[in-house]
Amino acid sequence: MRFAAQLEFWYRSVSNRTQSGRSKFSVTTQLSEREVLAQLQQLTIRRAPGSVRGRVDDSTFVLLGPSPPGSYPRRFNGRVIKTNNSTVIEGRFQLHPVAQLLLRILSVIVLITGVTTAFSQQNLMPLVVAVLVLVGGFLVVQRQVGRSASGEEAVVRSLLDLANGRRS
Repeated sequence: MRFAAQLEFWYRSVSNRTQSGRSKFSVTTQLSEREVLAQLQQLTIRRAPGSVRGRVDDSTFVLLGPSPPGSYPRRFNGRVIKTNNSTVIEGRFQLHPVAQLLLRILSVIVLITGVTTAFSQQNLMPLVVAVLVLVGGFLVVQRQVGRSASGEEAVVRSLLDLANGRRS
């Protein structure tokens, strides 16, 4: 069971690294919560190529920056929080939940196949191959997520402009 715990720790550390650049983001502004939400709504209405797009629901929002074809862009899942004298915009970049689920399911299938084949053949080679396939898969996902870093920076710039009262 110790091996399984170590493998899970390794999996979590590698999957966290697939989140390129910045994961969490927070900015404080003197604008009111209503003003921030209105500006976020305006930001998501634009449909020009290369612009930030998304949706706003109550005090939560999802933003997605422009990304090259074939990349795995991460969405910014955020919320607007009213504090005593200011408003905080916070959130994190994450792969789409369906993509996260599919990657986890595929990883488990590959790992279970490697373990069961290794036990049935009484040979460690299938397990080694399964681990190598997982490492290769994680490296590919990390590279594809990294290709969308410019879109994440566009989202961050838009949020900073919004917090500073500038129109982006």
